[in-house]
Amino acid sequence: MENVVAGNIQRLRRENGLTQRAVAESLGVSFQTVSKWERGTCFPDITLLPALADLFGTSIDTLLGHLPGEVQRTVFSELYKDDEYFWGTEPTEFCYQILEKVPPLRYLRLLEIGCGEGRDAVFFARNGYDVTAYDIAPAGVRKTELLAARHGVPVTAFCEDMFTFQPKEMYDIVYASRSLQYLPPAKRESFFETYKKRTKPGGLHAFMVFVDKPTVPAAPDAEENVYLMKSGEIFTYYHDWDFLVFEEKIIDCNSSGIPHRHCVNLMLAVKPE
Repeated sequence: MENVVAGNIQRLRRENGLTQRAVAESLGVSFQTVSKWERGTCFPDITLLPALADLFGTSIDTLLGHLPGEVQRTVFSELYKDDEYFWGTEPTEFCYQILEKVPPLRYLRLLEIGCGEGRDAVFFARNGYDVTAYDIAPAGVRKTELLAARHGVPVTAFCEDMFTFQPKEMYDIVYASRSLQYLPPAKRESFFETYKKRTKPGGLHAFMVFVDKPTVPAAPDAEENVYLMKSGEIFTYYHDWDFLVFEEKIIDCNSSGIPHRHCVNLMLAVKPE
């Protein structure tokens, strides 16, 4: 809990372009107190939470890393609480395509949407990208931080809901693998437009999405609140970008303990300069 709140305070302060002293003066506390909040050695007084949330333009729930209803939205909130890493700690193969196409030969900021337990986020950080990652499951965020610490690399990880999160920073790479199936069709266009605007010219969007394929049976652990995309749908949101990868494939999965397959679309698209 301490690390989540501390990380959120530091992240939100920086996103709003505020110094620790500016936050302290606004709230009537010392800048040393704000520093302690960000180090996780103490919490803000409960009476300061409304003012702190208002200062950062967020909610108290977000500040504390609490997302109402998130347990109902994804089963992984519970699965990630186990000490073992549900998905393992090795990155997905898709990560290597990004490393090949856009290697970090210069400073590159990468945002991962739905980082799970952090295996891909930590892989990117180990290879030299400046990584920010979020997930709706607090247990997943904590395991992301633990995995990053184990490898001695920095990853800015925090709890957020992809439905409500509005990125304020500009990124070179926006990445999502097997997490966008929670987006209902009505929300997709505005969602992708938001992230396209927060991507630098020449930047990359790298997505792996599940698609509905009649020849591929539903997964035995399929969730009720999942919305598979149509084959090729992801590409239509990027008709004005340049494609490096445009692929459909069948992948093997064993998430339920029962071997099964998924149909996925892989996309690497570059924003025109």
